[in-house]
Amino acid sequence: YMNKTFLILIGGASRVGKTTLVRKLLEKLPYYSLSTDRLKYMMGKLNVPLTKTSSKDWYCPEKWLRDIRKRDKEIWCWTKQYIISSIIENQPLIVEGNLWPDYVDEDILAFLKVNNIKPIVLFITDMMPLEATIEKFKDLKRRDPYNWLNKYSDELLAWFAKCNKLRSESLIKLAKEYNYCFYNINEYISLDEMQEVIIKKIM
Repeated sequence: YMNKTFLILIGGASRVGKTTLVRKLLEKLPYYSLSTDRLKYMMGKLNVPLTKTSSKDWYCPEKWLRDIRKRDKEIWCWTKQYIISSIIENQPLIVEGNLWPDYVDEDILAFLKVNNIKPIVLFITDMMPLEATIEKFKDLKRRDPYNWLNKYSDELLAWFAKCNKLRSESLIKLAKEYNYCFYNINEYISLDEMQEVIIKKIM
């Protein structure tokens, strides 16, 4: 079944275990992988135009979400070409990062259908109470001095938590609309438990 799938797309909010999930999958599956965060970094180095976002935008979550969606669509245009190239080269692929259900549906499914490929598409969200998410971010700062969250004050992180929850709400709404699976981290005892559930379903 997995050899016929060839493509796994994992999107979601920030700090929900997407990258760790991909690492665990790669231990079990002979797939290549692509992180849209890594692609975004490379695009920046190559001076590819992208919609600008900054921590100042966190003070207005609705505007932040609009800009993030616009930027993520720009990155998706490049991601899509990478996916097409991988399929043409017969290379099974896992893509992880800032994916959105409506972008996936409108841009890539027709190509996949022609090539008789049915992708696995899933999204991971964080619908924990806001205060719990804020404390989670603070804890990540304390435990990992190299975490990118350390660049920001606790006040800013509280605003980012609001943005992240708004993104999760939007992802859930779109996932339901486009009939994709989504997993809320707050419905599991731990990230490990959620990841094992996802892996079993994929396998």
